[in-house]
Amino acid sequence: NWRSAAAGAFDTVAIRDEGSLWASEAPTPRKIHSFESPPPLVDLEQMGVETNWRQVVRDPREGRSFYLLKTDGTLWRWRDTNRSPARLPLARIEPRQVGADSDWTKLWPAGHRLYLTKSEGRAWGINTMFRSSARNSELEPGLSLDPVTDFEGVEWRSVTGLSLFDLRVRPDGSLWAVGTLPWRRRQPS
Repeated sequence: NWRSAAAGAFDTVAIRDEGSLWASEAPTPRKIHSFESPPPLVDLEQMGVETNWRQVVRDPREGRSFYLLKTDGTLWRWRDTNRSPARLPLARIEPRQVGADSDWTKLWPAGHRLYLTKSEGRAWGINTMFRSSARNSELEPGLSLDPVTDFEGVEWRSVTGLSLFDLRVRPDGSLWAVGTLPWRRRQPS
């Protein structure tokens, strides 16, 4: 009965089908390396009583930060800035609205990028690897969005981000590589 889920370096956040928000009861005490055994699973607990959460994705810029989308189209950020070993559970931190727009429809995590689409079909992106010189919108200080025209007008089935390009699946099932491709395309002979 889960609608959306995201895991950060220390926390797990999820949304149930009825729109309630859940998070791990306590943050993982440290990062787990691939050669270590995973820690025991921590139960999720409900955060608040609201049932209007639609989607959650991990912030590609920070380990203890998540973006949340509500059913009313508003964008929220749930973020812990505590860097000490005694991390606060997210339950003790309130999510806060980012920007004033209420027409966001979907969040698309793609590696170090995050795409956001609006109800009229326009798309915006947060790219943590490259900085653009032309910033068109700023949600909050230090959080700028760039227009992403190659993402607009398509309700992608799935998106995954690699370092320099994305792999995207269109509604017709075709696979697209978008960005700077690391291989040479073959020319028809």
